[in-house]
Amino acid sequence: MRKIINKTTRPLRVHLSQGRVLHLGARKEGQISGNDVDRKSVQEMIKAGEIELIDDGGRGAGGAAADEAGHENTQGHHHGTQPYRRGDR
Repeated sequence: MRKIINKTTRPLRVHLSQGRVLHLGARKEGQISGNDVDRKSVQEMIKAGEIELIDDGGRGAGGAAADEAGHENTQGHHHGTQPYRRGDR
């Protein structure tokens, strides 16, 4: 599996093999198989700068900026710094 990052501020649709489509939100990451990397549609998006391909072992060009962002790129519920309050307030 290879990781791709949407470098644009708009959602993208990446057409993959077997009729599958990866819907990738703005500045979000996704995973595609090694076979899908060679597809013409994926290569065109990489050349246009819309997506960035990251190998399994390392970061692609410009990948340091994603590391500096910390957990901003993660999905799901983020816990606040305040403890959960119960009872009378």
